[in-house]
Amino acid sequence: MPIIEGTVGPFENAGVPGAGTSEVQTLTIGGAPTSGTFKLAYEGQISGAITWSATNATLLANINAALDAMASIGASGCVATAGTLTSGVGTITLTFGANLARMVVPLITVATNSLVDATPPTIAIVETTPGAVATDEVQTLTIAAGPPTAGTFTLAFDGQTTTAIIWSATNNTLRDRVDAALEALSNIGADNVAVTVGTMTAGVGTLVITFGGALTNTDVALITVTENALTLTAVTLAIAETTPGVTAAFRGAKKGAAVIDTTNGKQYINTGTALAPTWTVTGTQS
Repeated sequence: MPIIEGTVGPFENAGVPGAGTSEVQTLTIGGAPTSGTFKLAYEGQISGAITWSATNATLLANINAALDAMASIGASGCVATAGTLTSGVGTITLTFGANLARMVVPLITVATNSLVDATPPTIAIVETTPGAVATDEVQTLTIAAGPPTAGTFTLAFDGQTTTAIIWSATNNTLRDRVDAALEALSNIGADNVAVTVGTMTAGVGTLVITFGGALTNTDVALITVTENALTLTAVTLAIAETTPGVTAAFRGAKKGAAVIDTTNGKQYINTGTALAPTWTVTGTQS
């Protein structure tokens, strides 16, 4: 919609003039970055390199400075605030304002992603419930960090090592593979352990290993991790449109400008600003 210059009016529209909506977009940083930079693009222009930081306030300041410096955005044209951001990872809310308030605007995109992720997935076993008289031992397998995208690992029990266990993002598939590998060991055997899903989500989290059968009510050795060949995921950056912008009716009409609703026979006056008009019914019209 073109900007209306001057104070000549009143203007006319077919219905109630809309105040518009300022667009909101969401920048998501995933994975486990440790350093690096990235660049954003908007309407054909690319920002300077934005240095990642695990300090939320510093990262937001770096993003805001880069956006303000872009001629296609300008000072306060898009403001970055923390969404679910924790230690530089999570969501950042990008709210358009100033000269870009209450308009339909293009999507900001990621031009380059040079973030560094040096956190490998980890696997650990802890003894959750020590075996004792009339107590079945319970141990917990934890897959954390990364998160993994592929790969294998092996477990050992009382001197024997499993075959390679293929990781899966499907919880029940991973559970079944761990269970089968443990029961294939001659010093465990079929039906002498039961593996269940604990707090696992998409193959990351905990699996609960409960001893039973021939190993019921027994203080058994701790299962250990003998090989971790899981593959690390790359850090991800993505932009999503959270709230599409809607251009305000007669955006650019100065404060005090009047609009006539020709459908309902009412007059409105802009009590806001030219870039963020607020159309208020004049007088005591019903």
